Amino acid sequence: ENSLVLTTEIGQCKRFEGLTLVLTSGETLSFKNSKIDCEKLPNGKSKLTSTLLLTPQLYKQLSETELIKFYIGTVEVPVAFKEEGENFKMIFDVSKNN
Repeated sequence: ENSLVLTTEIGQCKRFEGLTLVLTSGETLSFKNSKIDCEKLPNGKSKLTSTLLLTPQLYKQLSETELIKFYIGTVEVPVAFKEEGENFKMIFDVSKNN
């Protein structure tokens, strides 16, 4: 099984529901039942994590586009990669080769 794990830091944990992905194609995909966890970090902030199980159809759809931003509950998160030059499609290319 493949899953997509999206994280961000926030001030404090609250009850969050749903994950929304905004794609370069203009599509917005909403997942009301995505698993969301929030854990306290040593720096006083909280790490908000949403895990989305990728069906074969969803995997194919996401592998053919770029993710602009996502929302975990109401928290808007612009997509940022650790390494310069990385992009969303590269993640899928790497996962296909493993």
